[in-house]
Amino acid sequence: MAGFWGAEGIRLFDNKHQKWLSHCFRPSKHPVTNEIKRIDATDPLLWVYLRGNILHSFNPETETFKAYRSKLHEGLNRRHQIKSVELPDFSQIFDITSKHRMSFILTDKGVIKYSYPADRFELILKNTFYLACPASGSQNIYLTGDNGLSCYNTVTQSLQNILNRSDIPVAPEQINDINFLPENSILFATNKGIFIYNLTEKKFKSGHLLPAMNNLEQPVQKIINGRDNSWLLVLDKGIAFLDSSHKLTHYNTDNSFHSGFRSNTVNDALKSKYGNRFWLATLHGLYLFSPDENTFEEIAPLRNVTINDIGYYEDNLFLATARGLAVIKEDPFRLKFYNHPPDDALSSHLLTFLSKDLNGNVWAGTSNNGLNKINPRTLKTEHFLPGKGIYGNEISAFAETSDGFVFAGGDSLNMLIPGEKNFRMPEFAKHLPHGKIVSLLEVRPDLLLIAQEHHLFTVRLSDGTLFDLTPLLSTQNITFTGAVLKTSDNEILIGSLKGFFRFQEAIIDLPSKPKNTKITRVDVMGTPYETTRFFNSKPTLKHNENFIEFFFSDMEYPDEHDRYLYKLEGIDPDWTTTESSSIAYKTLPPGDYTFKVKAVNKLGETSQARFPFTIRPPFWQAWWFIISVLATLVISFVSWWRYRLYHLQIIESNLNLRQRLLLSQMNPHFLFNALSAIQAFILKNHPLEAGAYLSKFAKLMRLNLNNMAMPVTPVNTEVESIRYYLELQRLRFNNEFNYTVTLIPDITHHGKGLPTMMVQPFVENAVEHGLAGLNYAGNLTVSFTLQNNSWLINIRDNGLGINESCRRKNEAGSSHKSMSMEIIRNRIEQLSRQYKQPFSLTIRDLTDETAAASGTEIRLVVPAINID
Repeated sequence: MAGFWGAEGIRLFDNKHQKWLSHCFRPSKHPVTNEIKRIDATDPLLWVYLRGNILHSFNPETETFKAYRSKLHEGLNRRHQIKSVELPDFSQIFDITSKHRMSFILTDKGVIKYSYPADRFELILKNTFYLACPASGSQNIYLTGDNGLSCYNTVTQSLQNILNRSDIPVAPEQINDINFLPENSILFATNKGIFIYNLTEKKFKSGHLLPAMNNLEQPVQKIINGRDNSWLLVLDKGIAFLDSSHKLTHYNTDNSFHSGFRSNTVNDALKSKYGNRFWLATLHGLYLFSPDENTFEEIAPLRNVTINDIGYYEDNLFLATARGLAVIKEDPFRLKFYNHPPDDALSSHLLTFLSKDLNGNVWAGTSNNGLNKINPRTLKTEHFLPGKGIYGNEISAFAETSDGFVFAGGDSLNMLIPGEKNFRMPEFAKHLPHGKIVSLLEVRPDLLLIAQEHHLFTVRLSDGTLFDLTPLLSTQNITFTGAVLKTSDNEILIGSLKGFFRFQEAIIDLPSKPKNTKITRVDVMGTPYETTRFFNSKPTLKHNENFIEFFFSDMEYPDEHDRYLYKLEGIDPDWTTTESSSIAYKTLPPGDYTFKVKAVNKLGETSQARFPFTIRPPFWQAWWFIISVLATLVISFVSWWRYRLYHLQIIESNLNLRQRLLLSQMNPHFLFNALSAIQAFILKNHPLEAGAYLSKFAKLMRLNLNNMAMPVTPVNTEVESIRYYLELQRLRFNNEFNYTVTLIPDITHHGKGLPTMMVQPFVENAVEHGLAGLNYAGNLTVSFTLQNNSWLINIRDNGLGINESCRRKNEAGSSHKSMSMEIIRNRIEQLSRQYKQPFSLTIRDLTDETAAASGTEIRLVVPAINID
């Protein structure tokens, strides 16, 4: 069988039966072998988007992909194994977000909702939106589009306009990122700086973050909230970090290259789940930024790989890269690529050659994704991908030797030994100069011809000896092509852009015995060192003895060599060519080095000369000095931390003491009112009512006394106390008012409580000053509602109203001053500092709204405190 490359891939032809086989090895269209533009993690899927009108899902549990496209392409979908669904024929995806096992996909044809596990798509909005941000603790998703800022309710499926386009300081298409702040505000990161919009006050406002952030003078692409109210900003050039003290620091390659930051283009950023660190997806790799240490850790396996988007799924970091989908497990660190194509598809459509080996397998090289080996009998393809089976992306040359060794060349030279599964880089390949390998040819057993774009080599495979044929060609600026041929009369033809080179095989025979190259002298700081000190042992130099010059020779007279090849391991990554017989290195940093040099003449390379040496670091870089400094820092930190814990314990003790003092101020006020009511019933000679009153008073006192020992009261206990209290007051006022006390939702919240005696003073004021002395039936409602981990407490009466009550007291000239309101305001201030959570109190006179209404409404918001 023979292989052919056509528009559809590689087709096989059966020579024996003179017919084409039906199978076609097409390039894979799967996301594992293509560049991924963005990803979004949902539950339990990961959305993967390349480009165009196809959407892919990835299941991390089964590690399988699924593709979706509009039914308008049903025929093409069947051909490429794409599921036809109710999707509009979009051409671009702007953003993807999720809410309650539903995914919302923002496209240029509207917003699409995906429901799991129904596996169903639905076009819910025809408007075009660019960004989506789900609101925490609610059913809403906020969207930015051509019309401004809108809010979509996922339950009612309603869309509400929040901000018109004209109300936003910048055009909606200039908004790059949106975030929710704790104070019910939205933060906009735009091309013109940072803006904050308060949803409660319905206006843009300034904050302590804005002055520092808006001094950047360049667009903000993304903003991420870090630890202790710090912020990471992704800019057009590099990043900026705003710490908790509002100090802003810029990082780019101009000022942070020495810290490891080697790419100004940051495509995405994400806070790490381990410590105060941030992942940076850049044009040239992935970095882990630590603001505490001002360092950037480059993830070595992803060096120079474009990372377009990143996202967490559970504890795994998924990467959308130019090489497909990858995942990182952080602790312990492990990187895995999902970029292995199916076993009946090519790794790329950019093929460079087809070649058949001695076993009948067809080899297909690519210019961007490694090498493919096709077995024409099983119709299976074995892939040798970059970094996973082969070195380099491009494979443009192939040769199989008579003893079964396979060589593949392109970005680098690879060798496959019979019986092994993966290619390796032979040792002699590391001495080749930089350049693409365009052709390979076995000249005879044990001798391989290697043609690079501008160099021609032979190598003796038995010992790895290289011989550079380029100087023998007697011409300049040669550019070789992939054409190479050995004729039947042992002539070799090498193609170039200027024609063919033709020569006999015998001219490239290698010399049997290499000659010697020697290092004749070494100068340190301009002074020759003694031979016995240098060459009998490995020398160790001081940190300021770092100007070294090497002198060498090929020991031939007359001097007929063309050039030397040298490198200093630890400094030079590759061999460098020189025609001089000495090389100098200035200001070498501390470290271990080995200088190597070899002469190249027309008969081949001489043997290599080596000179190892060490430069000691200064004492302040020595290990013992660093350990001493670290030990001092650790001891200082532990001492400071112990002092801080002691100080915090004192503060907490003081706060508890102040709270108990405030509660003790409040209890006499309540006891005085309750005992006055008991006295009134006894004086009126109503023993039954007085007995009932005393019984309920005893239950109320028992609850209050139990609660007084605790700073937090369970919400169901608080509700029971208020019901007893109102029942007592209702008996006292001869049933002149009605009351209701409700808990929403109507379940027992054993694990949630609120500060003790927080609601009692407001209920007491409503009865004493709002409902007392009415000439109509009074009504009092008290409700407890759990919202977003806070208690919303509403106390409403239909009495005189707070303003009228105050007016009557002033007219009557009352000298009594109620202490409960002053005490409760002090408590709110004290408790806010203790729990570090917001408390709020709103008192509203209902007569201010309409003459038909009367009474007072109190809205109290306190945190729902967990009870151990």
